[in-house]
Amino acid sequence: MMKLKYRFFTSMTYKTSFIFFIAVIFFVTGVLVVPLTVEGQEVISKPPPGAKIPEGIPSPVPPQSGGKIPEGIPSPVPPQPGDETETFPADDSFTPIPPGSSHVPSRSGVGSGPGPGVETSTTRSVNSGLSVSIIASLLQLVYIIILLAMGGLLGFYYYKSFLLNLRIHRLELLIEKSGISPTSKEEPLPFSWDQALKSIEGGWTMFTDTNRIYEPGVVGIISADEKLAFKCAVNLIYRIISLQNLAVIYLSKEHGEEDLGKALLSLESGVSIDKMSPGEREELVGRYSLEMTKYEAGLFVFQDFKIDIDELYENILKLSESIDIGMIIVDGRDVISADNFNDLIGRLRIISIKSYIPVVYIDAFKDMKPENIDEDTLARITALIEVEPGKAKKTISFTVHKFKGDPPPESLDINPDSGEITTPES
Repeated sequence: MMKLKYRFFTSMTYKTSFIFFIAVIFFVTGVLVVPLTVEGQEVISKPPPGAKIPEGIPSPVPPQSGGKIPEGIPSPVPPQPGDETETFPADDSFTPIPPGSSHVPSRSGVGSGPGPGVETSTTRSVNSGLSVSIIASLLQLVYIIILLAMGGLLGFYYYKSFLLNLRIHRLELLIEKSGISPTSKEEPLPFSWDQALKSIEGGWTMFTDTNRIYEPGVVGIISADEKLAFKCAVNLIYRIISLQNLAVIYLSKEHGEEDLGKALLSLESGVSIDKMSPGEREELVGRYSLEMTKYEAGLFVFQDFKIDIDELYENILKLSESIDIGMIIVDGRDVISADNFNDLIGRLRIISIKSYIPVVYIDAFKDMKPENIDEDTLARITALIEVEPGKAKKTISFTVHKFKGDPPPESLDINPDSGEITTPES
């Protein structure tokens, strides 16, 4: 569904950009081209003052008062006696003009001055200017209509997109309510050769180098001692990150970054942080700062109360895209939501199988003794061990109820200062 939304919004962006680009072209054309056309019209129809009229084009001369002929128009000269250089043939169209008249006689074959029905250059300029003005007005009207149409289409497009977004949102809600959960048993699991190689190449280490599991699933660690349970979690984090160079997802309600930082620094240095003075702590932090940076890149802490299992699965998938996760540790039942113990184990197993990451569930199992666990639930558990303080000092004892792989020995040593769990010295 997320891919569908991504493709929809991507295509919508392309379409919107195209429509907006076309609208901008029409707007710029209407703003720049039409005023230029009108300006050209004004230049043609209204020549600037002082412009000279080309030779050979007669200009209309208004009648002058007083009967004087304007300057520049030749006055008729009566024929002189003895002047035989120019004669006029007899023509009825020639009419003598009395002296003092402003009318210029016209000869046969020569048109009269401007008058009604006679087209001149000035008349043609005015008519041309009117035509350009009409064309410019029509262009402006066309551009306005096009811009209005484009705006209407763009608004209609956004309205349809809004309706489509509402439909997609409703479909998502329906899928969330009635669709298959990511941790559902009905969803098939695709085969991955890279994931299968993890178990073939050596599996996942637990408390010792030889203590390993070779398939994903739920590893149950029962411990009534909260401090010992936390030390077991810290040892698993240390081995997965330091020795196998894999990341760890840690979920806990009680223990956050401060507790983890102290415990991991004590384990790395071999001394107890709580027994050191502030100056000694500063020196220890500076000395092991390089070793501690690996936990910044490989340890992810969730401290949400009652986180949903489906939400946990989605976060695991996101982290798995860029980081190779080696283990998921759930420290306490109160950090994750589930209907009951059987439902919790079943869904954690599905997360482990689909992500191909072991899930270690650490709890006191107060309301669920190992001997009272349902057979179907016990079948979904890859390993189930009980950890408690050993009879001898500086030791812990393991009671193995079920283990698919190499189980830990009955007793292991534990450093009281650093909390490191090791095999007994021979």
